[in-house]
Amino acid sequence: MIKILVTGASGFIGKHFLESNNARYDMLSYSLSKNKLESLSLKGIDCVLHLAGIAHQKNITSIETYRKVNAELSLELAQKAKKEGVKQFIFMSSVKVYGDSFSEKILDINSEAKPTDAYGISKLEAEIGLEKIADEHFIVSIVRTPVVYGPRVKGNILSLMKYASKGTPLPLKGITNRRSMVSINNLIAMINKIIDTKTKGIFIAGDDKPISTTDLIEHIFSGLKTKSSNFKLPTLFRKIIKLIRPGFYNRVFHSFEIDNKESLNRLNIKNQLPTKEGIALMADWYKTNAQ
Repeated sequence: MIKILVTGASGFIGKHFLESNNARYDMLSYSLSKNKLESLSLKGIDCVLHLAGIAHQKNITSIETYRKVNAELSLELAQKAKKEGVKQFIFMSSVKVYGDSFSEKILDINSEAKPTDAYGISKLEAEIGLEKIADEHFIVSIVRTPVVYGPRVKGNILSLMKYASKGTPLPLKGITNRRSMVSINNLIAMINKIIDTKTKGIFIAGDDKPISTTDLIEHIFSGLKTKSSNFKLPTLFRKIIKLIRPGFYNRVFHSFEIDNKESLNRLNIKNQLPTKEGIALMADWYKTNAQ
């Protein structure tokens, strides 16, 4: 049985990975925020799944903080893993390495990485450093993810479910953008295949088709069995939002589409869960656990 050490095991992806693979792998978890790296022994570990890191946080504005955690600490862990005989290191990256490409252009594995924020920059720096220390005895696998959703999700999608469950009117009707997302089920299936086949390189996770903001909230309404209260925002208000909150406007109204067919083909896998079904599973979890 493959022995895996998981960092960030208490996070959204980490919890799902451990629960899904309880009988599949011999797994240990390690908190880099609570323990010194020097105290970690990796003897006998076959694979490190490095999920720990910091994402977008309003209280963290310094690029150096992102760099220290997402890049420097990741490289220190990888170097330690290589020194102690670990065969594979899997790094959870992000499509933010491509920057904020809000356009009709579809990105893929060959698109140029041009991060525009501290988070994306730190993830790309980690990728570059990891690829430099990879060799035939130390396999490095990098998974770039878009927004990940599923049971126990947090952030903006959780907020949308809260609003939808209360019937709060939402100005998200008539938006025809195309945004890539990935269900936690499809992401974990990809990670498992990378582990089982010891495949190196960069991979992009994602559901088969992108989804519009409007369809996302409509699927949430449907999954929650609540009446849609979606309405179309007048053009004038859209222009005002674009002027005063351009970042928010881009996320809600513009496209960010990633083509990951090359990654799926290289691993010889297919996504098992369509987006609508994935959202339904997430909504079922929310109905059961909402407080």
